[in-house]
Amino acid sequence: MPHIVIPEEVLEEFLRSLLAEVTKEREKLVAEMLADVEVLRAQLKAGAERKAREAEEKIELMIRAAEEKIEIKLRAAEEEIARLRQLERLRYTAATERGERPQ
Repeated sequence: MPHIVIPEEVLEEFLRSLLAEVTKEREKLVAEMLADVEVLRAQLKAGAERKAREAEEKIELMIRAAEEKIEIKLRAAEEEIARLRQLERLRYTAATERGERPQ
């Protein structure tokens, strides 16, 4: 089989054309990859924001629960103070009725 001789100009033109196509395809792949990276970043950011919101909501619920417990204890303490004051008044009244000097 005889050797095929390709003129250097034709070979150079073919290689330039091939390089142009490879470069074009590479740029397209890079653009797709960058778009995918941006999508992933957006998804990660959204996930992090969602987790942050969930954590904030959980903290708010914990704060509300603690505030409610404090309110309940405060009301109980106020009721106990009122009860003790009533007992002191009754003791004072009873001592006075018995003719004793209240302390």
